[in-house]
Amino acid sequence: MSDIHLVILCHGLWGVPDHFNYIQSQLSSLNVDKSTKLHIHKIQSIAKFKTYDGIDLCGARVYNEILQLTNDLNQQGDKVTKFSIVGYSLGGLICRYTVGLLYLNNYFSNIKPINFTTFCSPHVGCLTPGNSISVNLFNFIVPYLLGNSGFQLFLKDKISSSSKNNIPLLYLMSLPNSIFYKSLQNFSKLSLYSNIRSDIRTAWWCSGISLINPFEILDKNPNIKIDINGDINFENGSYFHLNFIKNYENVILDVNEPILLKGSLAYTNSSSSSTNVNNLISEDLPMDNSTTSSSSSSLSIKDKFINYIGRKFKWVTFIFKSTIYIPTYITYTIIHNSIQILQSSIRIFKEKLPIDLELYKLLDHEPQLNRLKQELLDQKDNVLESVFDAITSSKNNDESTSVFYKSEAAGTTNDKDTFITTLNKLCNLNNVDNHTQLHNFIIPLSNSQKEIISNLNQLPWLKFPVYITKTNATHAACIVRHDDLNTGVFDEGKVVVRHFVNEVFEV
Repeated sequence: MSDIHLVILCHGLWGVPDHFNYIQSQLSSLNVDKSTKLHIHKIQSIAKFKTYDGIDLCGARVYNEILQLTNDLNQQGDKVTKFSIVGYSLGGLICRYTVGLLYLNNYFSNIKPINFTTFCSPHVGCLTPGNSISVNLFNFIVPYLLGNSGFQLFLKDKISSSSKNNIPLLYLMSLPNSIFYKSLQNFSKLSLYSNIRSDIRTAWWCSGISLINPFEILDKNPNIKIDINGDINFENGSYFHLNFIKNYENVILDVNEPILLKGSLAYTNSSSSSTNVNNLISEDLPMDNSTTSSSSSSLSIKDKFINYIGRKFKWVTFIFKSTIYIPTYITYTIIHNSIQILQSSIRIFKEKLPIDLELYKLLDHEPQLNRLKQELLDQKDNVLESVFDAITSSKNNDESTSVFYKSEAAGTTNDKDTFITTLNKLCNLNNVDNHTQLHNFIIPLSNSQKEIISNLNQLPWLKFPVYITKTNATHAACIVRHDDLNTGVFDEGKVVVRHFVNEVFEV
């Protein structure tokens, strides 16, 4: 008979168990005490579009799967004595719900909770900050495309609590007196990994649980990078110094080491999005003959003919994509997604949650919850207000595009503009208030999102900002979600997994 350390791996939205193949292989290589066995299990019950069914229903399925697996292992003569769970993307939120159910049903009375880890999980929800027309339309439309999970991710759902008010599930899960919060307090180690570039839906503020995002510049202007010394240098001589974790340089930042900001740290937005669109179009459109007239005279008749055919083919390709392929793909996606949402609704109707919502054991914060309820109604109004504002406004009055505070003219620096702090301290608004230079780092979050961050940051998280540059698919690279076919684009993700396995995961 052996003691079992049960390790659960839970994938994200649209995910499959195989997304955790690499992490599973690395965990399996760990040397453990002979008296203890690691049993690593990839969740099977919420694959693909079943993740549309909601964080709560998916969490209940994972809960049942864990209970059945634990019972099976115990009946085989072994005994589950330790428990760890790892969630990726939406899977991190599902894991938080699951451990709440386990806590409620005394699963941890004889089993010690060890590791709780999330990779790129939107702990604060996916409600995009801001009040522009595009942001409000995005926040209004997208939840309808992701089923019940979409409404929960965008804080649009209403779940009953003991106070007889309707509040979003993610907000409820962040309250310190909820079973979901209390269950996290029992784990020996809480950790999270968050991309700091090219992962907009789970950016640092969201998956790193932070009221500010000092890394926004890396997406706003892709020409700006963190160098091997941890510095972001600016043309005006100012700089932003960060620190990488030793032996994991260039990939994982240290949130506890001092960071230094000096100078105005101003930057201008790059037209990266329009550049990408232009590049996409230029791949299909033929070159303008006027730009190559000097060289075309030296081409042979054969070369001219090939060039002519090539240009015509590009026109045909462009017309095909814009008039047939893209509309067909969009139509297919809408129809397919609608079918999946319908099937999800049927599953939700048939399945029953294993707990009564009144058992969340919340304190009765009547005024607070009433205010939150009103705030959610106000967010709906913002959609109409932003449309009206867009129609009546002749131009954009927001002349400032910098996320950095600018107290000095460009090209100058001053000692009074220099200060030192840590990324960990900057995750809470109270700390940011003491640094006026960081006020423009603050994200215009809703009150409910701010409260979620404030509550969750009371937990002893180990936070690891991840800087992946070899691919823009950083969300997939962070856990090496699939084989990179020896291209090396996921090498930085392998560094992240190595750090998790060797430095964070407690056997």
